[in-house]
Formats: sequence, C-alpha cells, structure tokens
Amino acid sequence: MIVLDYLLYETDMGDLVEFTDGGWRIGITYIDSEDLFIQSLSSDLLNAEVVHENKDKKLYIGSYKNPTVVEVSRSIEIKYRKE
Repeated sequence: MIVLDYLLYETDMGDLVEFTDGGWRIGITYIDSEDLFIQSLSSDLLNAEVVHENKDKKLYIGSYKNPTVVEVSRSIEIKYRKE
C-alpha cells in the first residue's frame, strides 16, 4: 500500500502520523477533517510503500535531560519507490 492510500483509508481524524525511513524520522503529519495537511507532503513520500506500522508510539523530543513527550497515533516505516 502506498502512503497516500494509507493516510486516506487507514487513519482517523485527529491522528498524528510519523514517517520513518531506515529508522530515521523523516516527517510527521496531522490528519484533519479535510485532509489538508496531506497535500503539503511531497509526491515522493506520498508514493512510497508502507513497509511497517506501529500504533500508539511515544516520541521524545528535545534535550536528554528535559524531553517533551509527544503521543503519536501511528508510526509508519516507508520505502521509497525507484522509478
């Protein structure tokens, strides 16, 4: 399944979705009622294959001593398509 289809059909309004590639966080988007944020993603990312999905993940952002914890509804590992 490609990322665009995943975002349109597998997510719910209010989900915060993290994208990873090779273990590296490459993006995050919010699923709103009109899918407006999806349009801001690159076509390369939207056409990438979803390889793996994790639900209800916590991200630790900021300094080691004082991190901010962010609840992510879904984290998906992607693989870019070669053209």
